[in-house]
Amino acid sequence: HCLSSFRNHVIAAGTENGSLLIFDVAKPCLRHRFPEAHSERVVYTEYVDKDAWVATCSADATAKIFDLNAMCGALTLTGHEGPVTWCEMSSVARLIVTSSVDRTVRLWDIRTGECVASLTGHTDAIVQVRVDPGVDAVMSGGVDHSVRIWDYRNIRPLHVLEGHSGMVKSIEFDANSIISSSTDHTLRRWDRVSGALLHVYQGHTGPVQNFHALWEKNLIVSGSLDRSVRVWNITSGENIRTLKGHDGAVSALMMSMDGSIVSGDTNGQIRVWNFNERKCVRTLQGHSSAVTCLRPNPDMYYPQFVSASLDKRIRQLQFHALLTKRK
Repeated sequence: HCLSSFRNHVIAAGTENGSLLIFDVAKPCLRHRFPEAHSERVVYTEYVDKDAWVATCSADATAKIFDLNAMCGALTLTGHEGPVTWCEMSSVARLIVTSSVDRTVRLWDIRTGECVASLTGHTDAIVQVRVDPGVDAVMSGGVDHSVRIWDYRNIRPLHVLEGHSGMVKSIEFDANSIISSSTDHTLRRWDRVSGALLHVYQGHTGPVQNFHALWEKNLIVSGSLDRSVRVWNITSGENIRTLKGHDGAVSALMMSMDGSIVSGDTNGQIRVWNFNERKCVRTLQGHSSAVTCLRPNPDMYYPQFVSASLDKRIRQLQFHALLTKRK
């Protein structure tokens, strides 16, 4: 159902039945299985950057931290009153931040599992939470159409960013701005200091499910239920590419290390796009159900990516092999 990012050839996968699977993709093999990590589906998994720990959150209203050195569950974080929708860990701040359908953001001490703060203000379920430990900031977006910025050190709100007319699906940020995507078919960019709206990216005709901001290239890549992938100039707001060809809604998206765009859809199809040539260079039909997640593997000599699907399969593919054939 969901995949973590890679650490030393290892990736963690959360499943619909609550299991957590740890794969070594260099061999490849299943290193460890936590069959009852959660009592309901795992919603999201992620690594701590400097530790061999994986954080998970679940529809069972808990988040957990697993120690991959000892191959055991280290901590269970309880306190939310509804499904936990997102978790993000900061080894710098020694915190894990969670969001929930119960309309709260909670901060937990990584070492003890103690809840050190609960941030309230959203009026409906929270979909995603992001943490920037460099400036003690937390950003959350939810069903109430808003993005909220918090000072988690002093437990106070900084800004409420309003303008979307639909659920906020995803958030990314850099030092100066925040970008959010929504079911209202748009993305929006906000100034982090003033909270002012800087741009509205319009063009999709369906909910924007996911996106990636390539800050160093001044680009946004977004995927939508309208079956298209679009590329935007961050500062001007111009839609500079529209990539069409999917038969289903775009349900997963990633950028490869060589600059290619990879997208997956609800029919199980994966497409690899050449950005400069504005066309699909490979179509993969390996999954029989919706692609839920795509992750690049930066650890291998040849660029690779891994895909997960509701068909209960995980696939590993190499870019140098993919790009030898054209669609």
